[in-house]
Amino acid sequence: MLPFVRDGAQRASGHHDSRPSPRAPDGDRAATFRSVLLRGSAAIGLGVLLTVNAAGVASAHGPQDTSSSDRVATQFRVGNRVSRNGVTLTAPARGGFAWGEVLFQDGTARELMLETDSDGRVFTRDLGSERQAAGADPGTTGQGASSQADYDEGLAGGRTSSECASRSYYSYPWRIPSYRWSLQSASIPWYLRGRTNGTLYVLNQLKYAASNITGADNVCGRGDYISATHTFLGYTSRSNNISTGASCTGGDGYSVVNFGYLPSGVLGMACAYGTSGGVAREGDVRMNLRARWETLPGWCSSETLIQAAMTHEFGHVFGLGHVYSSPQTMNPYVPNCSLSPTTLGMGDLTGFESKY
Repeated sequence: MLPFVRDGAQRASGHHDSRPSPRAPDGDRAATFRSVLLRGSAAIGLGVLLTVNAAGVASAHGPQDTSSSDRVATQFRVGNRVSRNGVTLTAPARGGFAWGEVLFQDGTARELMLETDSDGRVFTRDLGSERQAAGADPGTTGQGASSQADYDEGLAGGRTSSECASRSYYSYPWRIPSYRWSLQSASIPWYLRGRTNGTLYVLNQLKYAASNITGADNVCGRGDYISATHTFLGYTSRSNNISTGASCTGGDGYSVVNFGYLPSGVLGMACAYGTSGGVAREGDVRMNLRARWETLPGWCSSETLIQAAMTHEFGHVFGLGHVYSSPQTMNPYVPNCSLSPTTLGMGDLTGFESKY
């Protein structure tokens, strides 16, 4: 069962005087009643104040706090659509969770997680405020430039040294030991699909991206200690449960990767579903058709490489969140025509190894 924000009001206790009190004269009865009423109102006001304060404390925990106290109860119920920070989710069934991330081309991101307990109460975990805690508004140009500057500054010291220097990571409360996914081949944009073996090139980049996670591909000289696996199930005509308006519309048990329209400025979106605090059963990912994509660095001029972006998105599916100020795979800034995000940094490795 999920925790909830407890009422902060304390029951007041007083010292009981054993001596009998004199009976109030009839003329003072109205005054006595007013006095009691005022004291009762004050007690109720104090209780409301403490309750609001408790709720405020519960929702103010930083993004690195994975404790239950950053989950806030809502008025929503199973099946309701919940929109926060530009991400829309459908409240999951009892005992389940739904998570969504919108990744912007400027290196910013917004996230939201919903969990439903066994009594049908829905809780939010607003992961999208992680950069707001640092004084920036998600999705703004200034924040994107900051993310890019952080990434470039890290790479300036040398790819190996910068990726392997930090052990920072953020872990989601789920894991997916065996990820089984399909590709909606008909969704591949014409300029990629129309090439000789174009669909196969796209598929191979996706396979490499997933294998970068499960195979612990890195430049730090570290072996593979990640037990998670992935399996490509084949091409499918099925779309995934991601809408053009950046909404995770609900899990159906099938993990599908595709291209599709998303709002302008968005690079891609990922959605995951599973049991609360347990195992994800589905991970859908969409690459925005409004962005320009490429498969190989030699063919790239200003596009985003599929393998780079999808290594990051698959990282979410396998259970890691964003890190900033470090050129790890889970930094949300994906530089154009660069394969840097395809190799895991020490923070990425540490995070995945802690889960698998």
